[in-house]
Amino acid sequence: MTPDDAVELSVLVATHNRARFLAALFESLQAALTALPVRAEIIVVDNASTDDTEAIIKTWQRQLPGLLHLVEPQAGKARALNRGLHAARAPLLVFVDDDVTVAPDYLSDVLRFFVEHPHYDAGGGRVRLPPDVTDPELLARVVTYRSLPLYDGGNVVRDAKGLAGCNMIVRRRVFDTIGTFDERLGPGASGAHDDADLVARMQAAGIRMGYMPQAIVYHAVDPARFTKQAFREFQRRMARSMYTLNPPGAWRKSAKRLPGILLGLAWWSLWRNPKRRARVWGRAVLHGEVLRLRWRDGWTPPAPIVTWRA
Repeated sequence: MTPDDAVELSVLVATHNRARFLAALFESLQAALTALPVRAEIIVVDNASTDDTEAIIKTWQRQLPGLLHLVEPQAGKARALNRGLHAARAPLLVFVDDDVTVAPDYLSDVLRFFVEHPHYDAGGGRVRLPPDVTDPELLARVVTYRSLPLYDGGNVVRDAKGLAGCNMIVRRRVFDTIGTFDERLGPGASGAHDDADLVARMQAAGIRMGYMPQAIVYHAVDPARFTKQAFREFQRRMARSMYTLNPPGAWRKSAKRLPGILLGLAWWSLWRNPKRRARVWGRAVLHGEVLRLRWRDGWTPPAPIVTWRA
């Protein structure tokens, strides 16, 4: 490969049964590629989908020449992303979820950020609701349950304390230092924290992360995600992931916090504040699930995860 053919950006997407969202993502990436002054590739890893995901990807391969379709049959988003990492060729890796769309200048803004701020080895930007989501009842449920990683840190570039996996950019050399995604975490495995664990390892290694105000993605809003039942399962996934990462620390933290949380639940129920009550109830579900897992494992819970290098 000659220097002129070098791929500067690799966009990685792990997908599982999200065919209904993929076309919108690909359409937005197509527009973003048009504005990009360098060569890029898009790597989509189909993680054991049973819907029309394969057909959608094949259709878009005819419209996006840089679109590579991989299949990871074993369930796990982290596993799928690691499969994509091994295939990616660029020094700058862009991670977006299969239920977002990107702003028209997203890829150009990402590239410009890392050129202008070479001291950052990772970064993340804004995560917003799509402009066409205007239903007041649905928006109220989004605010109440807060299960989307929405974020807007303003207009100023600065150090970032955390990153969201749906809008996360990492230099390839970072993975050489801290290892790849932990395959025991994330959707399809423990349920969550695949990105949080990666960020924690970056922080422990002293890797500097930056907030990128111009890098904007829009997160799809699936009404089925904002019900009491879905919120309960969301909290249970968070609990399983916390416990997987650090069993002793997780159950001790939950045992300490749960009594106060239950008092708070009674308080907000008494005052009939449904928003506060829902949030406190979610924390009660989370910490209660951690303690259930501790009870399941008896007095000898598994040791904390020791992550490995690629």
